Amino acid sequence: HPYLETKKVNSHGLRIITEEFTCENLVDGTAHPQVFRVGDLLIPLYRKDGYIASFQTISQCGKYKKFRVNAQKHGCFFVIGSDNLEEEEEILYAEGYATGESIYQISGKPVVCCFDAGNIRAVLEILRELYPNARHRICSDNDYFKWKERIEEGDERAENVGLKSALLLREEYGVGVLFPIFPKDHNGSDWNDLLVDFSLESAKDQFEYQWEYMEHHETIVFDEEQVMSELACRLKK
Repeated sequence: HPYLETKKVNSHGLRIITEEFTCENLVDGTAHPQVFRVGDLLIPLYRKDGYIASFQTISQCGKYKKFRVNAQKHGCFFVIGSDNLEEEEEILYAEGYATGESIYQISGKPVVCCFDAGNIRAVLEILRELYPNARHRICSDNDYFKWKERIEEGDERAENVGLKSALLLREEYGVGVLFPIFPKDHNGSDWNDLLVDFSLESAKDQFEYQWEYMEHHETIVFDEEQVMSELACRLKK
């Protein structure tokens, strides 16, 4: 699929729509029927009981992403790298599919795609209860560049949403947090940007450094400006 090729990620059981079809609204008929186009990528969203609750479609160019109207997204997810999370010692969490698959390439560890920052909380709460013996780690986005641009434009309410949400979950649940660090003039925001714009080796180097730092210091690199600067300087194309 062109989107997967652009993002340099693999398919883990995904499908491509080969015939146009229309989905009626699931609940009360107030929304317009959705038309899904030939060539769209189809990603299922699973409930904790293993049933498909909804799906996301992504256009070939990647610009258009849609979720099933009025279907459940809250607490639903897609797993990469494991057929049975009960057997896993470590479970990583990410936002979108391309980001999650990039993290799987980088780490080799199972990744749960939650589709947006807000849904990570719901999924984390569900899976922590189901798998209390696993170590849970959030691999958040880092929208520093966008946040900085909006602040410079005078938007005082601008936030680095993905990273802020992850840090709040760290405070509440004690989960580890890893996030991509870019040179300050780079507009990247997630682990896929790190993989695509630099290299898999550079992304692995940064991920492994943060992982080991978290293990040895029992904290994360967020409060260490010097460490983050050094990690950005180590990036190679």
